[in-house]
Formats: sequence, structure tokens, C-alpha cells
Amino acid sequence: MEIRKLICNIFEENTYVMWDKRSREAAIVDPGMYRENERKALDDFIAAEKLDVKMILLTHAHLDHTFGLDHTKEVYGAEIIGHVADAPLLRDRQAQAKMFHLPYRL
Repeated sequence: MEIRKLICNIFEENTYVMWDKRSREAAIVDPGMYRENERKALDDFIAAEKLDVKMILLTHAHLDHTFGLDHTKEVYGAEIIGHVADAPLLRDRQAQAKMFHLPYRL
């Protein structure tokens, strides 16, 4: 198992890419990419390593851990896995953004 950490967004959240060296199958953990350059850094890394993203894993659904969720789902089409108890947080990301006065549309 290989792991790469990317530090993302204004909260300096840790986003991880984990992958199997032989199969190249990968998971993105807590896709917190808020800025375009952060999304590009993740996408460039995945392309350079020739990874096949199979899962998007959420440790929890706070906004800083899910800024890049829509992007990763759209680009990689991977299954999103998180705890069912976090479903209300996931549905209410716009309200979370509003609490921090972030100009974020979800």
C-alpha cells in the first residue's frame, strides 16, 4: 500500500491517495480540494501514477473534507463510502459553507 498526502483548502485539511502498487487501484480519502490548483494537483498525481480510482472514502462529512467531493465523483466515477450517520452533514454542506462565510455553491 502506498500513500500520498496533499494539504488542501483554507483549513489545511489532509487529503490522501492510497493505492496498491501492483494493481494501481486507488482510493481518495477526504477530497478537500477547494481551489482549482488543488484539484489539478490531485488529478495530475493520479494521472502520473496511472492510478485507477475505485473509491472515495470519507472519514466524516465536514465541509473541509468534502470540498472536492463533486469533482472526484465527476472525474473518477468512483463509489463514495462514508458512515450513514454523516448523511445529514453531507446533505447540508451549503449551510456549513455559509457558517464560515465561504462563497461556495454546492
